[in-house]
This record gives sequence, C-alpha cells and structure tokens, in this order.
Amino acid sequence: MGHALVQALLRSGHSVKIWNRTKGRPLVESAIALGAIFEDSLEQALATANLIIICVTDYEKINAIVSQAPSGTFKNKTLLNFTNGTPRQAREMASWASSQGISMYFDGAIMVTPQMVGGPYSTLVISGESDEKYDAVSAVLSPLGKASYLGTDVAAAARFDCAALITMYGMFNGAFLGMALLKQGQRENKIGSVVSNAVVPMLNGITPLLGRIAKAWDEETFGDHKGNPMGMQVEALSCIKQACEEDGIDFGSMGYFTNLMEQVVKDFGENSDVAALGTYLLKSAE
Repeated sequence: MGHALVQALLRSGHSVKIWNRTKGRPLVESAIALGAIFEDSLEQALATANLIIICVTDYEKINAIVSQAPSGTFKNKTLLNFTNGTPRQAREMASWASSQGISMYFDGAIMVTPQMVGGPYSTLVISGESDEKYDAVSAVLSPLGKASYLGTDVAAAARFDCAALITMYGMFNGAFLGMALLKQGQRENKIGSVVSNAVVPMLNGITPLLGRIAKAWDEETFGDHKGNPMGMQVEALSCIKQACEEDGIDFGSMGYFTNLMEQVVKDFGENSDVAALGTYLLKSAE
C-alpha cells in the first residue's frame, strides 16, 4: 500500500521522500525508480518534511519506527496515519502525536486494494482535527482517491474501516456457504457462471436494504417488517441449515446469527423486523 501511495503522489507531481528499514526491497527500489527520494535514516527523512504519511502493517510497527526518531523530530509536523487499527489505537496515537508537538494529526483508512489507489474507485476516510485543518491537507489527498472527512473524532475513520470490512467479511461468510451448497450439487460442473450471473445480481438488489435496516434500528421501529417478517426468515434459515446438514456442509459459522434471529422472534414476535437483531449485539458489548 505504501508503494501505491507513493506512485499516486508522484504521478500527480508531488515530490516524495521515503524511508524504509530495508532499502533493497523490490517495492522500495521500484518507488525510487519512479522518482521517490530515499533517505538512509528516519531522521533525515523527517527533517525537511512538513507532511508525513505513515502506512505500515500495524501499530506495533509504528511504535517500533517512531521510537527510533530523536526527541523533537515530529514537532510542528502534520501526520497522516493510514495504518489499519482500532478506534482505541487511533485515540492513543493522537495522544502521542500531541505529546510530540505534532501540529495536526489525522487518522485515516484506505478502502480499496493497492492496485486501485488513485483510480476512479479509490476511496479514503479521514478523521481528526477540524474542518478547517482538514481543508489544509485535502489537496494532498486528492491524487490518492476520493476522500471523505468524518469529523473531529479521531477514532471515526478506524471505526468506519472496521465496520465496512466486517460487513464485507460477513458477506463472504454467507457467500462461501452458498457456494459450498452449489459446489456439492455440481461437483463435475463449474459454479462460477451461476455465482456471477445469478447470485451477484441478487446481492446487488438486496444490498440497499442495509440502509433501511440501519434506519429502522435508529428509529427502533421493530414492529414494521416491511413484508419480511422474522418468523418467515427464521423458517428460511432452518431450511438452509437442514440443506447444509443433508449435504455434509458445516453450518457452524451461521449458527450464532441463526440463534440471534430465533431470539428476535421469541422476544419481539414473528411479525417483527430483522433490525431488532442489532440490539443483542450492543447488549453483549456492555
């Protein structure tokens, strides 16, 4: 991802200095070949930089890197952190930035793969500081993708990133169970065309329902099922579970979700809305 960011910034005409613990890595050498200026030491890389972008694997690596910098190295700098982390880690990083005299700290997340950075579908989320301060750095972000500022809460970008990714992986969870059912019945045939031509269009039609469900959760209108009563949905899941068991497919990953659906019917009734399910997740987090 770091290489993708450097590449996008260089394409837009920015001068980019880079530092990496290992200069000889292929992607580092590639960045240098594209025009990035490699500094041999972290101190040299930071000395003349007003804007610093950090993008590494995790916060443990951030701590290992910044601990090498002499005291005062980060003073009066602007720091953009695109490392994946939790909301708590973002808040802790902001606190550290303040202790180092960093003038502006923004936490962010890149919501695409490295190959998509700088392309038409590249999106970023940024949080921290203020609208006015964000405006001061937004021009630097534009070559990387379409950036959305989520507000002054520095943890907002990390929270959005985790929420979006768990939504994606949840979809993958159900998708693999569905594909396993298809594969079990068509072992001698390919399932790719069925998934692409039938399953994906169905999901495209259903996905907008997430907005309605979120709205119903906000408003706690759990008695309005919009034509999809929970009693009917629990019956559907029971049928799917039986189909998986009959075909020898492990339904376990959907078991917890099914149990929550059944609990909604028990507590809110068969004519309740699926949005009520979310209340159990919040209770379990208390």
